[in-house]
Amino acid sequence: MLLLQLFWKQIALVLLVLGGLFAVYERGHYDGYEKAEVKYVKMINDETIKTNTKITAIEANSNTLVTESRIANEALAKDIKGILYGVKGKTLTIIKDGGCTPTLTFSETFNSVNKRVNQSMKDNQK
Repeated sequence: MLLLQLFWKQIALVLLVLGGLFAVYERGHYDGYEKAEVKYVKMINDETIKTNTKITAIEANSNTLVTESRIANEALAKDIKGILYGVKGKTLTIIKDGGCTPTLTFSETFNSVNKRVNQSMKDNQK
C-alpha cells in the first residue's frame, strides 16, 4: 500500500501512456483494415464482373454451337439419305469364283456418290 501511495502518479501516467498507445494502435489498425477492405472488395467485385462476363460469353458460344450442331446434323442426315438414294438398289459387286468383282456400273455409281459427297462438303463449308 505504501508503494501505491508513493508512486500513484507514475503508475497513473504509465497507464495513461499505455492506454494512449493502445488507442493509437487500434485506430491505425482499424484504418488499415478499412483501406484493405475497400481495396479487396473492389478487386473481388471486378473479378466477379469479369467471371460473369466470361460465363455469359461461354453460354452464348455453347448455345451457338448447339444450334450449329443441330443444323449440321440435319444437313448430314439429308446428305446421307441423298448418297444412299444414289446407291440404293444398284449392285456394286458380283461374287464370282469366290471373289468379288465390280459390276459394269460400279465406276458410274462410285463417281456419282463421290460427286454427291464433294458437293455436300462444299455446301457445308458455306
